[in-house]
Formats: sequence, structure tokens, C-alpha cells
Amino acid sequence: MGRFMQYYRENAKYLERTYGFVERLGIERLRDILIEDKEGICARLDAEINAAVAAYKDPWLEAVEPVHASQFAEPVVVAPATR
Repeated sequence: MGRFMQYYRENAKYLERTYGFVERLGIERLRDILIEDKEGICARLDAEINAAVAAYKDPWLEAVEPVHASQFAEPVVVAPATR
């Protein structure tokens, strides 16, 4: 799957969905390229997708620590007003 995604990233048209990409190239041609390695690019595709995955930073990991002390504190519950 990673090999396919990297090939798609490099060869798809702008805003082309994966379904359209597969239809345009044909499943047999993609099988020849990505499984049979008839173009001799599979090792490069694997290395490129692995580098992209390794470079990914999860933005939510940076948000784990609160910016200020009360950011993740329990909310204060106010009792309903009585007359």
C-alpha cells in the first residue's frame, strides 16, 4: 500500500482521486509497476514512503502539555441561582 501511495503521490494529476488514478492507468499496469517491478523503481518507492512516514510529526503530541495551568483543569460547576 505504501508503494502504491508513493507512486500515486508522484504521478497523479492535481486533485485526482486514487480511484480515478487506478482507472486511468489500469490495474494491470499498476500491478506490473508496483508488484512485478518492471520499471525497477520499487526499492526507491519503498524508501521514499518510509522517509515520509518517519518525518511525520503528530501535531497533537505537541498539544499534550497545557499552555497555562488551568487549560486542562476540571470545570467549575456553578450552582443554579436561588431566589
